[in-house]
Amino acid sequence: MNPLLCDAPERKLLLPANTAFKVVLAFDDEAAKTQTTQSFAAIAREVTRDLEFETTWVRFEQLDDPRFAREAAEVAADADLILIAASRNDSLPASVESWSRHWPGPRR
Repeated sequence: MNPLLCDAPERKLLLPANTAFKVVLAFDDEAAKTQTTQSFAAIAREVTRDLEFETTWVRFEQLDDPRFAREAAEVAADADLILIAASRNDSLPASVESWSRHWPGPRR
């Protein structure tokens, strides 16, 4: 499994008090979801202050639906951290690549 960290976690750690740290976790199957969850938990343990996390899950196959993909792109655009995990080592599906092109420039 190759979870890819698409946005450095330190990018916005200096959040104002009472601000949720927004995370998008994208995966292709249950094994990848488990890996992504573990990766995120490891990152969360490294944070030295108490943060509230707002987590959104995205299954790759959901991105085949244009309406869902648009909504997921809006959520990702506002996220502080995006984690993508794929069980296979080949390239990401076209729908995931397309989704990532709708994030703000520095994320890619």
